[in-house]
Formats: sequence, structure tokens, C-alpha cells
Amino acid sequence: TPFQSSTFLTSHPINPMTETVPKRTFPFHSVLSLKLLIEYWENGIKSGKIPFGEPILEHIRRAPDLGEAVEDPSILDKHRDLVNFLMSAVIAPAQTDKELTAATIPFQFKSIFETEAFRRSIDLTSLDKSSVLNIPGKDLVVGKVIQACLSILHQFYNVRISFDKPILFTIRNPETGLDKVYKIEIGRQFFEIVSKRELRPIDPRIIKFLTEKVYDVDLWLQYIRPQDFEFRGFMVLRMIDVTEPEMVSSIKYDLLEKNAVSRKETFTTIQHKLRSIFGMPQIRLGLAYFDSDNKIILSTEHESDCWKSLADSEDPDCHCGDYHGSVYERSWMEKRYITVEDLQTYPYKSIVEEALLSKGIRSILLAPLVDEGETIGMLELASLNPGELNPVTANKVESVLPMFTAAVKRAKEEAITEVRAVIQEECTN
Repeated sequence: TPFQSSTFLTSHPINPMTETVPKRTFPFHSVLSLKLLIEYWENGIKSGKIPFGEPILEHIRRAPDLGEAVEDPSILDKHRDLVNFLMSAVIAPAQTDKELTAATIPFQFKSIFETEAFRRSIDLTSLDKSSVLNIPGKDLVVGKVIQACLSILHQFYNVRISFDKPILFTIRNPETGLDKVYKIEIGRQFFEIVSKRELRPIDPRIIKFLTEKVYDVDLWLQYIRPQDFEFRGFMVLRMIDVTEPEMVSSIKYDLLEKNAVSRKETFTTIQHKLRSIFGMPQIRLGLAYFDSDNKIILSTEHESDCWKSLADSEDPDCHCGDYHGSVYERSWMEKRYITVEDLQTYPYKSIVEEALLSKGIRSILLAPLVDEGETIGMLELASLNPGELNPVTANKVESVLPMFTAAVKRAKEEAITEVRAVIQEECTN
């Protein structure tokens, strides 16, 4: 259950005439404080675990305002060098170019410290608008509120609820249109929850009921009142790039759908996910079928609704026999990947390669779909840029091939079944 952005939907009725949804801000009060971080350094220095620490203590003594609630961001700027040094206990300086890590105000996307890698890759200010979360309704703030409530249950009611489901953010790059998927890890070592009023008891049966309704925000807030608690300190937000395994898993489910290889919507979705895996916004996806006689078929009766080979030509003189001597025939016969990094300089061009070049395609990767030793189709990736597709990028395709093979096999079996049904219905013995 993740922490999210700063607003979430209420249960108030919506006026259909205005088409606006009432919103409210995160109901718990969050205050930035470096108190626990400073105590960590002071205790470590005094106990001898952190050697040569007297100069650090002296700098801390000269910045008493850092040990209090920090309402004014200029205080951090005033002591920026000291803050950055203190943060080395949280984020190793040697990892600043690699780790996607930031320290934020509790449950808010307001950063007080970021690694260089995080600053280059993530825009916290627009994260709530540019990202999608893997919770029901994809509501970023629902997870934020529930996470706060769970933290309160743990600290004040000795109830620890653990969810195995990882927190995943999918963030779209506004320039390339590609998606990145990040697993989120939240460090809570340096924030605390303060009870502002006398603690109200919650019946264990109510707690069990709440955990069964984990995403019902309004229900939770009936028993854990925001005005009773305050969050002080900062959170450590670590983002781990899991784009490739998550996209591969998602493609697997796309291809399990009925008619997956004949629906244009599915094709567009999977092409986008493959582009995100490769980090290439211009690559194109194609699929060639082979019939029972191992002849390449480029289209079906429903040409506008099915996936088509990238090599399909509008030239009426271009037909299946023209695949002799092409890279398609080589890949089919040898049952292996073939990549051509630049079709322009490829010395053995056939009519197929010329057709690809006429469409502006310069680089191509072919991967045969093999079922029980028989090649039943061909997965194609193509790029307008020479050199983008090569033997190294071919390794990433290997993980999705079994899924495409199963989908094509299922589509062919369904087609055969339909043909047999028509024959049974329309023909005599």
C-alpha cells in the first residue's frame, strides 16, 4: 500500500452538469524535521561509532534551527552543505549517480534532498499527474492515506499489517511517450508520528474489518481521525527500475486475451510496451503468419483488424514467392534470430528488403516463432534508425517469444476450428 500525491476523491456527490470531482488535500498534517537524523549523528559520535565527529557536532550546534520543525525552506538552503553531509548517513555519496533516491516531507512529493540520478530521471513536482499506481482505481492519494493509517496502527495500536504486493509507479516520459515502471521502497527510520490528543481505543474486530476494506478511505478515517495525529521528520524514497520484467509480464497477460493477435487495440498496446522495454519510441512491431504449407501469409480476410507483417507491400506484384533469398526465409529456415543493422548497406537485398527500405525502415530484427520444431510465425521489430536493432537488443526479445508463439498457435487452432465448423454446417457427408 503506497504513499501517493496530495489530493484524493471524496465521497461527496458529483454534479453531472459541471463534470467536476470534489477533492480534498491529504488530511494528516506533515512537518519536515531533521531531529531524528541529527540525533543519529550525535549518538553515533558520542558512542564512538562515528570517529572524528567533534567538528560535525560543532557544525550541528551552530545550526539549532535544523533540530526544530522546518517550515521555511530557506533554512535548508542556509545550511545546505551541512544538510547534504548529514544525508550521507541515509544515501551513500558514491551512489548519487546510480541510485534513484530522494528524501521528502512525510507523505508529500516535496523533496529536501535528491541524488543526481533521481534529479535527472524523476520530476517529483509532477509525479502525481504523470504516474499511474498499481492499486484499485489507480488513485495515488488513496494509497497515501491508507499508508498513513497503517503506520498509526503499527505505532499506537501494536498492529502490524504487511502487504506482499510491491508498490509500482508507471511514469510516462512526456517527450518520448515511453513508460518506465519503478518499484518503490519507503524508508521510515527518520520520521515519527505524534499523538496530539488522548488516544481513542479501536476494537480489534473493527481493526480486522478495516484491513478487509483496505482501500475504503472514508471508512478508515472514521476510526483514525487526521486531527489526532501529526507526522514529523522525513521519508526516504527509493525507486528501482523494473520496467523490463513488468512490461514482459504485462504483455503476457495481453496475449492471453481471446483474439489477441487479431485486435488492433492489443497490437497498439503491446507495441507501446515493447518500445518502453527497448527505450526506443520509434520501433515498429509486425507479425507474419505461416500457413500449414509453411508459406508466409501477410494478411487475412479482415485485413484492417489483424496484425500484418512489416514487409507487406502494396505492390500487387509482391507475393509470397518473393520471400526466397530474403532475411525472412533465412530466419524461418534456420530457426534463429536475424538482425540487419542497416538495410541500406545490406549486400543481399531482395524485393522484401527493398520494400522495407521504401517504408523508411533501416534496421530490422526477426525472431521466428517455433512450436514443437515447426516455425509457425515471425515476430518483427523494425526501426527507422540504422543500428538501433542489433544482436544485443535481440536478447530482450527472447523473454516474450514464448508468449507470442502461444498466441499465434491459439489463433491458428481457432481458425482451423472455425473452418471445420463451417464445413460441417454447409457441406454434406
